Amino acid sequence: MKTISLAIVFASLGGVASAGLPAGTMPADFSNHVSASGDTCSAPWSWEIAAVYNHALTDIDKGHNTPSIDTYGVDVSGIYAVRKKHKFTFRLGYTTGAQAGYNVTNLAFMPGYRYENPISDKLVAFAGAGVGLGLSMLDTPGLGRRHYGVSDKDDMLNVVYSVEVGARYAILENLDIVGAVMFNGGTSPFHSASYEHATEEQMNIGVRLGIGGQF
Repeated sequence: MKTISLAIVFASLGGVASAGLPAGTMPADFSNHVSASGDTCSAPWSWEIAAVYNHALTDIDKGHNTPSIDTYGVDVSGIYAVRKKHKFTFRLGYTTGAQAGYNVTNLAFMPGYRYENPISDKLVAFAGAGVGLGLSMLDTPGLGRRHYGVSDKDDMLNVVYSVEVGARYAILENLDIVGAVMFNGGTSPFHSASYEHATEEQMNIGVRLGIGGQF
């Protein structure tokens, strides 16, 4: 008799716990929200690929009065969700530009942090910052020898940084449009032996526009 009573009690509790839930479903707190914004428990990694344009605010090499050089290129980001709104970012970037015979190519690896705030089911706003290492390859006109096509070159290892504010908008279940406004640049304590005065001090305001999704 005691066994039958216990069985009735457990059956009643089970009925209360499942009341109002369709068969095969779980409460909303435990369900996976699948979208390119990365708010899913089953896929913490997401990605972004973006075209980049930077408008130079300062001179790239103050020691020799080089011109300010706007750059353009592409970056690829891996994003890891620590929590729903708090994420680590890992970005690889490539930009290049030329002005008045000066050419610069920049490579960068920049880990960072991003805070995301959902505005709607499809729109997510974010703000983030990163600091890392970059390599700037500067090609400058050789003084007095420009008409022969001779130039001086220097590679500079830099500490690079970026601060950005942007948004992701889901156009498909696992595909977003990504846009951001950035303030970025680099300051270099790493001078080369062949071009000791050179330092990557250029600061930029730029934009990123691309796509994103989940792995």
